[in-house]
Amino acid sequence: MAYRMQIPSLGEDRGRMTMIQTQTLENHIIGILSHGPSSLDELVSACPDATWGQVFGAVDRLSRKGK
Repeated sequence: MAYRMQIPSLGEDRGRMTMIQTQTLENHIIGILSHGPSSLDELVSACPDATWGQVFGAVDRLSRKGK
């Protein structure tokens, strides 16, 4: 089952995310992982509006929070 999301537009500042966008991305990742394990590449594919680095950062923050 494929899970895809669109985070609010990053506009011209694609490399930076607002706090709301970061929380939305983290919540989306939690939702995906609630169905079972996923690789980082699968998470990146499920979040096409986020960069690889943004997904990695979100996973890192979630891990540090113990989620």
